[in-house]
Amino acid sequence: MAEYRIADACEQLSLTIEAESDARLRMRQCRQALGLGRQAVLGAERLTDADIQALQSVLRLARRASNAFCDTNTLMTQLAAIRMDRLGFSKLPVLGETKAKRVRTETASLAVADGALPEGWWDMQAALDAANAGRYLIAGTGADGPCSVALRHLDCDEPFLVPREYKRVMETLPPFRLTVATGRVLFGAAENLGAGVTLPIGNGTYLGQLVSLRSGGGLKIVATLVRDSGPVDPFHQLPKFREVS
Repeated sequence: MAEYRIADACEQLSLTIEAESDARLRMRQCRQALGLGRQAVLGAERLTDADIQALQSVLRLARRASNAFCDTNTLMTQLAAIRMDRLGFSKLPVLGETKAKRVRTETASLAVADGALPEGWWDMQAALDAANAGRYLIAGTGADGPCSVALRHLDCDEPFLVPREYKRVMETLPPFRLTVATGRVLFGAAENLGAGVTLPIGNGTYLGQLVSLRSGGGLKIVATLVRDSGPVDPFHQLPKFREVS
């Protein structure tokens, strides 16, 4: 299948799924996205990086619109494995990571920062400005309560997960940029960031992404940091998981 046909098909499906208000028709379109993904994976040797990125985008959309199809997560795992293999990674190129730690938020907010948050971090406009400037990120959880958090630093340009984690993905938030000047990154409940996890890391600017995973009886939120490899879309509102508790 030619690259432009895959990209065009993915773009058209994305627009259709987003615009469709009828749940039954939307589910049918999500199944079409699954079919496109399966067909593409069977012809993996013809896939380009652009193909894979387009497929991942439409599959993420289908997963959200269909309440997390298990088959969608399986295809995401296969596409990530193809991409990692092409980059020459026999395993995930981890430079550093923390163990998962259980935290509790009473403000329905998680934060990623290189130090303590400033006074007034809860002001929505201030947090939005900080996210777009790369100073820190506030992400909504959808509800107060507990979750597990973990930080991971990869030696690559894309925020991959461990392959087996793709099968447990619930939601993926948009990528963000973070500038580090303290030699460390913190991740946890926004109102008590120091009680979360801390990862030593070199100073500089990073691309980051938050992903929620099913984990035993609850959910785990993984924050992955990679090299800053290009522009990210600005936030017009703070990113938010639907619910982590």
